[in-house]
Amino acid sequence: MSTGRVKRRMRDACRVVVAMVLSAFLLVATGCQETGTNAYSTVSTNESATSLDARYDYGSDDTWTICWYLCGSNLESNAGAATDDLVEMSKVKLPSNVRVVIETGGASKWENNLVSPRRIQRWVYDSNGLQQVDELRQANMGDAGTLADFLGFCQQQYPADHTALVFWDHGGGSISGVSYDENYQFDSLTLDELSQAFESCYGKNPSTPPLEMIGFDTCLMATIDTASTCAPYARYLVASQETEPACGWEYSGWLGALASNPGMGGAQLGCTICDTYMQGCKRIWVAGDATLSVTDLTALEPLMNAYRSFGDEALLRAANDSRFFSTFSRCAMQSENYGGNTRSEGFTDMCDLGSLVRNCSTILPDNTQAVLQALQKCVIYRVNGDYRSEASGLSCYYPYSTDMKYLAQYARISPTEAFPYLYAYELTGNLGDSGRTYISNITSGAMTEAAEVPTVESTLGSGPLKVTVGDDGYATVDIGAAAAASVATVHYELAYMDEARDLLVSLGMSDDVDTANWETGVYRDDFQGVWGGLDGHLAYMELSYESDEYNMYSVPIKLNGGNYTLRVVYDNRKRTFEILGAVEDTGSETTMTDKNLRQLAPGDQVTMVLYTASFSGNDDFVPTDSDTFTVTESTAFDFIDLPDQSYIMLFELQDAAGNSVWSEPVHFDLQGDAVEVWTDSE
Repeated sequence: MSTGRVKRRMRDACRVVVAMVLSAFLLVATGCQETGTNAYSTVSTNESATSLDARYDYGSDDTWTICWYLCGSNLESNAGAATDDLVEMSKVKLPSNVRVVIETGGASKWENNLVSPRRIQRWVYDSNGLQQVDELRQANMGDAGTLADFLGFCQQQYPADHTALVFWDHGGGSISGVSYDENYQFDSLTLDELSQAFESCYGKNPSTPPLEMIGFDTCLMATIDTASTCAPYARYLVASQETEPACGWEYSGWLGALASNPGMGGAQLGCTICDTYMQGCKRIWVAGDATLSVTDLTALEPLMNAYRSFGDEALLRAANDSRFFSTFSRCAMQSENYGGNTRSEGFTDMCDLGSLVRNCSTILPDNTQAVLQALQKCVIYRVNGDYRSEASGLSCYYPYSTDMKYLAQYARISPTEAFPYLYAYELTGNLGDSGRTYISNITSGAMTEAAEVPTVESTLGSGPLKVTVGDDGYATVDIGAAAAASVATVHYELAYMDEARDLLVSLGMSDDVDTANWETGVYRDDFQGVWGGLDGHLAYMELSYESDEYNMYSVPIKLNGGNYTLRVVYDNRKRTFEILGAVEDTGSETTMTDKNLRQLAPGDQVTMVLYTASFSGNDDFVPTDSDTFTVTESTAFDFIDLPDQSYIMLFELQDAAGNSVWSEPVHFDLQGDAVEVWTDSE
């Protein structure tokens, strides 16, 4: 037993960045308006929108048709969010040469007396106001045929000089797409279904893009895969990398701007959508992690070529270097990612493309600059919240979930060949015959062997790993340099014992581990005796993103009786926590993320959710309600001193495929400022 460690109280611990992630065992900136969670930056990454639009002919007398695919889903049935945006639209007086054609459906009920939940209905909003122009039998808005029928209707009945298509609903990124129809078990339009609908209406690879813009007033759809899907059919893509708050796009703002200036082009319209969106987010204090970008799809081909070469380079390196995946996985873990990617919040497997490529510049140097330069040329404008500073405008897939089902969905829509092979190799350890053939084709030579991908189980066994406690009271795991080749991440889980109730209570996972040199295989804890809490109530925390500037966390809570995730950020620059908002659990098995980020409000009832298991038994950890309290004007998230009692820490060493090996338990007994530390093997 060691008594050398001294418990560091709050006044000392605030200098420490404590980063936590959930245990698998449990289940650029210019023009910044202000500091804090409501600040954002506007970034023009290319020529001005005006000069880009000058490539085409636009005039003030040109006609515009906005095709609005309004799948209400549970956003409408639960909160009337689609109705709110219809009301926003109605505030705009349109000129005779601008109209909006709307298809409604996808919700079990509507919060207005016009739209029927039992029919697909079509509406036109123009200089004469809103009128219904068509009604069809109930249909699935998550089906390609339903979308294709709407696009054909708009093309035949309401042709215009410029046509824009806007999707409204939840979004799930590259894997599961958009338009989750509540009436059809939340079936969605996947990217291959979008491509099918576009081709059905406009033909394959039309000589001139039929759409000026495709916009996604949804979560997570600003991806390189979405851009590739839309590129043959539109000049510009407007979408968000991160989840969107409930307010979504500001329809009175951008549509009002188009009404005032129908001579603007798609680039100017996209920039206007971005600016008015962020202004709306600021008004309800949810701009902190918001994103929106405009992508010039006519400039996409060089980016796609560079991205494919980047994938080829990664696959070749992996096939020749057994340590590649552990390093590559760390690059991805340190890249900005979107939608949570935690076990309690769910996984989207969406990673910022620019952030990932920059992090891989040392291990994949050949194509880094080509990707980054093409990305900057392609994304012409973006707005980022203060806590999304790494957002480059487009995301890419990375298998954070390690879910083979998601990987199979990605492989079906991927515009590249190398990445599906790469990630299947990473998760299974098997390149496969088709992967070998692909490498042989790109290298013009036969490939007979591929590097073995070491797993933590193959190098370390099933555990538990031995832990030593030094005279200073800190615990260390030493696996050696050879075994370290399999390790991608190292964390420790912290729990306390409630012996009176026979409970082991998990507080989550911390990556506050000294990994000074990943080559040595020596990992040392830096437990400080503090943890995160809301108004002094202990929280279960999962790390979703870590950078030098800020760390983002997911905290499971119940909010007014509903299951939510509280998103909080620790700002390393200001050394304070900020609450970004709460997002409701969708309960979906897809990557659908709720478009309903909201702030805590005085009077809200919050119940903290911890994970518990019996101390004496062998049962699994389960979410368990803890403290309940009322939100006030001064409610805040902060580090708090852990109560004096007994705690258990276990190191988790994880490989790139998500396999884990655990250490023996390390026991901590906190009493005042003193910490006693020991292991069972001592």
